[in-house]
Amino acid sequence: MFAQLQSGAVDRSQFAEEFNLYLSDEKVAGAAKRLKPLGTPKTSEVVRTYERGGLEVTTTRLKFENKDLDVLMYRTPQGTIEQFFADEK
Repeated sequence: MFAQLQSGAVDRSQFAEEFNLYLSDEKVAGAAKRLKPLGTPKTSEVVRTYERGGLEVTTTRLKFENKDLDVLMYRTPQGTIEQFFADEK
């Protein structure tokens, strides 16, 4: 999902209906502009996984050359993405 946002081309079939509506083409383009300069993560580590409201919540730390990001993703048991956040550490 992160690599898709970096590229500016996302597979919308993996999103829940409301997230798909929220994540407009303009938001994807803005995310790509901010995330692409980070390049490919040097490492990724799943920091935490838990359940909330029937959704799997995963926090993954992506380490880049000059900064780290924590990526938080909410998914249904079928794998549909309900929410996706990236937070600079």
